[in-house]
Amino acid sequence: MKTTTATVNTTAYSYIRFSNPEQAAGDSLRRQSERASEYSGRRGWKLDDTLTLRDLGVSAFRGMNATVGNLRVFLDAIKSSKVVPGSALIVESFDRISRQGIDEGYDLVKSILKAGVKIVTLSPEREFDVDATKSLSKGALEIQLILERAAEESERKSERVGSAWARKQREAGQKAVTRRVPVWLTVVGGEGKKIKDTAPGEVRIVLDATKVKIVHRIFALAIAGDGAMMIARKMNAENVPYIGRETVKGRTVAWGRTLVYQILTSRATIGEYTPYISKSRKRQPGEPIAGYYPAVIDEATYYQAQASIATRARAGRGRRGKRVNLLAGLLVNARDGGTLGYAIRTGRGKTYIIATNTVERGQRDWSHFSGAAIESALLTKLAELSAADITNGDTAAAKRLAEIDANVARIDALRAAWRGKMNDPAIVDVVAAKLAELAKEREETVKEREKVKGDVASATSGESLREIVTLADVLSRDNSDETRLKVRAALRSVVETIHVMTVSPSRTRKLAAVRVQFRSGGHRDYVIGTRSATKAAAETWEAESFADAGLPDGADLRDADQAKKLEALLVKHTAKK
Repeated sequence: MKTTTATVNTTAYSYIRFSNPEQAAGDSLRRQSERASEYSGRRGWKLDDTLTLRDLGVSAFRGMNATVGNLRVFLDAIKSSKVVPGSALIVESFDRISRQGIDEGYDLVKSILKAGVKIVTLSPEREFDVDATKSLSKGALEIQLILERAAEESERKSERVGSAWARKQREAGQKAVTRRVPVWLTVVGGEGKKIKDTAPGEVRIVLDATKVKIVHRIFALAIAGDGAMMIARKMNAENVPYIGRETVKGRTVAWGRTLVYQILTSRATIGEYTPYISKSRKRQPGEPIAGYYPAVIDEATYYQAQASIATRARAGRGRRGKRVNLLAGLLVNARDGGTLGYAIRTGRGKTYIIATNTVERGQRDWSHFSGAAIESALLTKLAELSAADITNGDTAAAKRLAEIDANVARIDALRAAWRGKMNDPAIVDVVAAKLAELAKEREETVKEREKVKGDVASATSGESLREIVTLADVLSRDNSDETRLKVRAALRSVVETIHVMTVSPSRTRKLAAVRVQFRSGGHRDYVIGTRSATKAAAETWEAESFADAGLPDGADLRDADQAKKLEALLVKHTAKK
């Protein structure tokens, strides 16, 4: 930090910024302009008028002024040497340059100082040069504290805005704060009209009963296994009224995958409103507000649909083959973690489970396994289970969610404690680094919490298990694509993955070790054996637990090392049969 002394041939640049455009009509612009001019005159500096350095109505909280604002113009002028070393940048305070805190804000300030450009603050009057970047006592500490306070002030302002949205959330379903709502909702009242239990002119967001039925149908079809394109085709075939804009440029709009997908993935269906903020001229989602809209479906239904969408993505999109494969998207090769898929052996017309990466290489040393046998065996074994067998009284996902919630609370407590240490100059750099680390940890933890919430909502229940049993019985009498789609959707709502290890020491005898991992966190392990069909008999299969087969009951096929050991045991087991 430097004191004021006469400086010759110094060019000064005045940078003026405020975040609210309405301040232009007040005293802020005049005050900052006059003070910069007065200070330059007092120091004998020439105040430059060739660069327009005014960011009026531009926020420094997210750094927009330094990315797309006129501060960016000044930074570029330094790089191009239009602003030369020895010049000075005059600002009212460091918070005019940045409100991003110590991390990004201090880096920005240092980049200016290290270019040989002084920074002058008018409140209070201080001059800082490159020496301020070298030690806390020469100005670094003062700059960092100002930047941190500015960030905290902006954070509090942001929280106040959030509180206003929370108030709007409490009023959701009672009165509308905007007339723009999702297509299954409508706004009633307004313009002096009186509706029940409201004041004249008040508006309210309500569900449109006809459109709600359509949304329910879309979610039911998705959970049943249909993709967005197939759902759109069914809606058009059934002449279901379109619930968006009915005409565009004079043409009637029909159902398409885009609108169906938007409805299925919109969290507004469960009542959430997601405000959007502008950052670097890009719209980005802000913090969602739960309960803002009337919910059209419950969370369990929403997450079941998301699970179905995610599983379809893993299975791959495109035209469906000649047969609906029940386990598509669930099968994993225990040998290498790769995908297992279905294939029809040429000349035989039978469906087999194979390693897809081996097929892609054109090799023929892979071990195939009967698709019909593994489907029948697993459906039979699942039908023997109860909900308690799968969940064990509680789900691993629910336990994990509780752990994550506790971790978020722990991180928030640590952030508060570290913020309390900001006034200690001896550890200010350590505090800033720790706060940045905790912020990143919290962001990653919240993302995991959202995923686990989905697992909890779509976890196995007695009802979903009973549905599999019922559908398996129907499938034995009706093997149509429609029935198989329903069975596959039911399986996907219960099962997360199916890891398979196959061995085939002979042409007629095949064996597969299988781990069925449930979404609830539980699992079941089976050994499924087949004998090929002969002229005298059809293909046969049998299934037993790991324990009954003499394999380690705790072995985990998801672990490559354990899978390799199980493969050797499986070969020995096959030889005994």
